[in-house]
Amino acid sequence: MRLIKSKEFSLTSQENDKFILRSISQQDIELLRVWKNDHRGSFFFKETITSEMQNTWFQSYTQTNDDFMMIVQQDNEKIGCIGFRLIKNTVDIYNVILGRKEFSKNGYMANALKIVCSEAMRRYPNKPIVASVLKTNPALQWYVRRGFVINAEFEEHYVVILPEAQLKQFGGKI
Repeated sequence: MRLIKSKEFSLTSQENDKFILRSISQQDIELLRVWKNDHRGSFFFKETITSEMQNTWFQSYTQTNDDFMMIVQQDNEKIGCIGFRLIKNTVDIYNVILGRKEFSKNGYMANALKIVCSEAMRRYPNKPIVASVLKTNPALQWYVRRGFVINAEFEEHYVVILPEAQLKQFGGKI
């Protein structure tokens, strides 16, 4: 398996040079599977993901051009993941997981979100940035504290959007 060339990249924080988001590789998928299973109550897919299911997902993922899953690293420690993808002319933020609880309350995932939003705006100018959040997921308030607003409500989830005024803090506009 190979990653599509455009998927192989890393992003860094201007505030913390030891904070890196990098493209996932085959070596990361077992850790991603464990983290997703540990937090499956917060996601739409509730079943336990098997190694076989994860391998199938990764094979499909490597063949897409507009889907980016990143490992979040601090001091070379893998602490979480975050993804963004283009779906129907909208950038969807997904699978935001702090996999290592000992790194909580330090702003690492908020910084990861900021970096991913900036990269999404660079790659997909003038596209809205959204996330779908289950009503039972406490992350809804986390998104709101970072400037997202509820844009739509469905039976089981909300769609939150980063409004134009918030996009400007990342240098973008819609």
